[in-house]
Amino acid sequence: MSKSFYKNIEERDASGRLVAVGGEWRESSATPRGLVTLWLLVALVGGFFTLAFMGRPSAGVQIATVWLTLMPIGGGLSLLLPRRHRSIVFAAGDDIKLPYGLPVRNDIKRLDISQADIANIEARQMSFAKGYFEVRLITQNGESVVFSYGLSDEDALEVTTRLTRALVALRSSLGEGRTAEAVVTLIR
Repeated sequence: MSKSFYKNIEERDASGRLVAVGGEWRESSATPRGLVTLWLLVALVGGFFTLAFMGRPSAGVQIATVWLTLMPIGGGLSLLLPRRHRSIVFAAGDDIKLPYGLPVRNDIKRLDISQADIANIEARQMSFAKGYFEVRLITQNGESVVFSYGLSDEDALEVTTRLTRALVALRSSLGEGRTAEAVVTLIR
């Protein structure tokens, strides 16, 4: 975890009252690098074996050869891509803004959830990428919204804790007695 991993967002009005809080961070790819490396190696070896041992391949084998040969290039480039920006902002007017969208829908810039309905902000281990965590809002009704994934356990804990503190600070400044808690749940 780097020192510049997480940036607090805090906006105040002219009288110094909090009007918006939140955070911004970067998430990595949700695919573990070891898995991508193995995938690239298999694709590369498969491409070379196809070329070396097929003699005069059919059109289908030629297409498979090109695919297996080009696949490592795409996979390698995915390892070099910068980490994605994520951000969530809790506004005093009960808005929950997502400047960079959700991980699966970048076009969703606002959640239709009242801040009063937020019961918890938690991090859970991802089911499809062991060792990586997602961060989600849990509502009073038990619904959940994943707003970040592909984080290490330390990064997920930092995002969860800082966002919980930000939400508590906003609720306190508005004179609301509601609180929030941070929970890191490991599902194996």
